[in-house]
Amino acid sequence: MTEPLRLAVLFWCYHALDLCEDRIRDLRARNPGVPIYVLFGGPLDQAPRFEAALGPLVDDFYAFTEDRTPYWKWYHGDLMIARWHEDRGRDLPFDSIFIAQWDLLLTAPLSSVCAGLEPDELMLPGLRPMPAVHHWWYWTRPGSPHRDEYRQFMESLAATTGFTGDGLGCQFVFACLPKRFLEAYATRPEPTLGFLEYTIPTCARAWGFRFRESRQFETRWRRDPGEAWTTRFTCTLSTEKEPVPCWLVELHRLAPNGQRIVHPYHYYAPRSLTSRVRRFSRSLARTVIDACKRPFNVDRGRRSA
Repeated sequence: MTEPLRLAVLFWCYHALDLCEDRIRDLRARNPGVPIYVLFGGPLDQAPRFEAALGPLVDDFYAFTEDRTPYWKWYHGDLMIARWHEDRGRDLPFDSIFIAQWDLLLTAPLSSVCAGLEPDELMLPGLRPMPAVHHWWYWTRPGSPHRDEYRQFMESLAATTGFTGDGLGCQFVFACLPKRFLEAYATRPEPTLGFLEYTIPTCARAWGFRFRESRQFETRWRRDPGEAWTTRFTCTLSTEKEPVPCWLVELHRLAPNGQRIVHPYHYYAPRSLTSRVRRFSRSLARTVIDACKRPFNVDRGRRSA
């Protein structure tokens, strides 16, 4: 009989301590028995404060201790994850790790979200082949200061693996990564070359890993010229800074095949049906009022941003 896949959560945070504590309590309540590990990437002087508050709630707390700027830590988030695996994760009991950022909400147990996941499969939101996005995506479009770095990454990958296929892009608002992938990724050549939203999926493809795709992972790509304006009212995963409205979260909860992963979500997790109903009504009213204030762009067939 095949052993069940051992899942764990890597909670990646760097500020908003009260919200992080609330989110971890909600994760624990939905996923009894699932290990929760913390990767803290915030200011070094804040690490003891976060560990004191979050440490008792989780199975392990790890702080990235290199003195780097916030932008470096954001751009090279994959290096922090790889360092966590090298220093701590390799000795922890899991087969695949679900990476939940501090502003992500799960409205279903991890066992449901990851149902059917195989040991060598990755879950990445918004997965797309690079030819579909390279001409407008910020990291690869003509004129972008990062375009050359993408070219260098692909050349380096080809030189080390022989891979000459198309790259892949994703929106790294969450991920589920196999331990075997992390082991390979932590030791890849030229680790600072490239941005995680294309390095992780493209390396996975080059190394022969598979991807679990689902409508659950449908994601709004920021500034996608082909996106329908209605997508903002149907999708709970977004790379926009504006939080997903509570009314949309509740509609997906009610739908049998609704999305169960929400990002970004900057509110405490609702604890009762009454609070959910109250949030739904207030959030819907706010969305309608904001939409009425926003002028309609006839040329693009959508409300202006």
